[in-house]
Parts: sequence; structure tokens; C-alpha cells
Amino acid sequence: MIGKYSRVFLQPSFGFNKKVVNVAFTPRISWVDFSEFSNVNSTRTLDLSPRVFFEPAVTARFNFLDNRFFANIQVGVATPVNGDVIFDYEGVNISTGLGFRLGGLHWETKKSP
Repeated sequence: MIGKYSRVFLQPSFGFNKKVVNVAFTPRISWVDFSEFSNVNSTRTLDLSPRVFFEPAVTARFNFLDNRFFANIQVGVATPVNGDVIFDYEGVNISTGLGFRLGGLHWETKKSP
């Protein structure tokens, strides 16, 4: 099935930043409003109330090679706050990633004589 929907969210983050590891907690609140579901045979327009989800997540970033290479991992959960949900959603989300920095500032700056 395919669906048309609107999703609006508020996503503050709170964390700490160290030289080697950064950790953040993100308590996201999402408002999801489906307007249509369709499959190969038919399309169905919906008149449902929007659903609100609480989606907290923890993100960690590990810095290597003088902050030129880094790895990310994020673990989050999604919990509906109001009413039954008639569509599928992922209750637990895990994502990972790798990154390379090609330019920018170094952690330590050289002192002038």
C-alpha cells in the first residue's frame, strides 16, 4: 500500500560534546495526518483524525583521525500518544553511518610565538 500524508514534528536535542564522542537525546513529537491509501486496484480517501507520536532517540557520534573520520549511531522508539493507529509504523529504529571531513577547523589550534 501507498499513502499520502503530512508529517510535522518538533525535535529539540540536548547533549554534550567531547573531543572523541558526542551524545545527544532528542525527544521528538510528531503529528501524522494520512489523507489517502492506495494499492494496485483502488484508492481510498480517508477522513481520520491526525495521530501524535512520541519518538525519543539517543544519538552518538565517535570522532577519529583528528575529527576527519566519524561514525554515528542512533536508536529511537516510536509510540502513538492518541488513539489506535490503522497504518503500520516501525516501533524501534536503529541507524548507523560513517563520514569523512575534507576541510574545516582542527580540534587544536597552533599558538603564535
